[in-house]
Amino acid sequence: GGATTAAPAAIPFLGISTPELACYALFWVAQVAIVVKGIESIRVVEQYAAPLLIVLCIALFCWALAAAGGLGLMLSAPSAFVVGGAREGQFL
Repeated sequence: GGATTAAPAAIPFLGISTPELACYALFWVAQVAIVVKGIESIRVVEQYAAPLLIVLCIALFCWALAAAGGLGLMLSAPSAFVVGGAREGQFL
């Protein structure tokens, strides 16, 4: 296959695309809402974040298991981060 190139930034003076700007704005609004509502709002977020994190970790593990072709293949694959590996030195 041919090489793919990244799409140019939709907002050149910021160096980001429109979806990136939308994500930034959404995150900024969430931060402002926490500041306005006070520290108690963090406890409300934690109440939902902990179970959601567990569910997302399980989903990620299931995806990795399917992508690797099974647990045996996943665990027996050699590390790409060792000396001479495809990703040598990238983990540090």
